[in-house]
Amino acid sequence: MADNSPEHMSIFMPSCLHISDIQRLGLVTMASQELELRQGQANDALEGLRLALGHKTLLFRTKVMVLLQGE
Repeated sequence: MADNSPEHMSIFMPSCLHISDIQRLGLVTMASQELELRQGQANDALEGLRLALGHKTLLFRTKVMVLLQGE
């Protein structure tokens, strides 16, 4: 049985189309907006990685300092 609930449905996005179809259908503005949203999402993901890496670095340095002080 297929699940037709909204959270499992594919969403049509302009990036699914060829550039000539985007222009022909008048979706240039929407395609630009999609690009901005995707760039924002990528930036958010990178920020999360930077924060996680910074946290790991802090934990590592703290552990190294504790180990060095114990010698």
